[in-house]
Amino acid sequence: MKKPFSLLFFLIFEVVFSQTTLTKYPEGQVAYQGGYNQLFTDMQHYFLKKGLTTCPDAEVYWVVLKIDETGKPFLIKRQSEEATIKKNNCAYELVLKCLGSLKNWQPAVVDGKNVAAYFQFPFIPKDFFDNFHPDYDITSLITQPEFPGGIEEFKKKVFKNFHGFIDWNTFNPRGTFTVFFEIDTDGKISNIEIEPKVANSELFFEDIKYAVKRVKERWTPAKLRETPTKFKYRWPIRFNSID
Repeated sequence: MKKPFSLLFFLIFEVVFSQTTLTKYPEGQVAYQGGYNQLFTDMQHYFLKKGLTTCPDAEVYWVVLKIDETGKPFLIKRQSEEATIKKNNCAYELVLKCLGSLKNWQPAVVDGKNVAAYFQFPFIPKDFFDNFHPDYDITSLITQPEFPGGIEEFKKKVFKNFHGFIDWNTFNPRGTFTVFFEIDTDGKISNIEIEPKVANSELFFEDIKYAVKRVKERWTPAKLRETPTKFKYRWPIRFNSID
């Protein structure tokens, strides 16, 4: 939604990062020492050691972690998730306790340097209490969502909307912002959020959200064990000064 030209002020957003957070680990790298089989084995051992019990079968919680350049994990919890957490509170509380006990996280590496990266997986309690097996790796059972024509086609459409709906006479963004959104089971985009938050960014962020929502084509939703599932997508956008 383009702002009226009566807005005469000029906003500059300068975002400086020593290292950009990767949206996912590079090919061949994993977030946990020993691989994801080891991660889920360690989680199952924790549940058994603590004598914990499972949750209702329908509960699933998508875990999104940011592993920083030192290997320290941070659970990403967004305001838009409140309803989901309430509905799956048992799964959320269970995985929260478990993740705090795990010590073998490792950062991503790019050009020989440690960098922060995101890692996500669906936590399904019944898998750890009823269906667990030594080679369990839920990440291998996820089919990524797809946009018609591919992700580059999606980006092209969003950038086209940027030029149509963002008032570059008002905003002069600089730096990297990450757009977070969910792709629902019907292929629609929802719960769009943008980070990092910077001063005077509210109107600019609303315009970015509007540009994303203006893309009307639906995605082919992600699948978990061949069943459509919500998927949390992350897209970093680099803005350069237009000066």
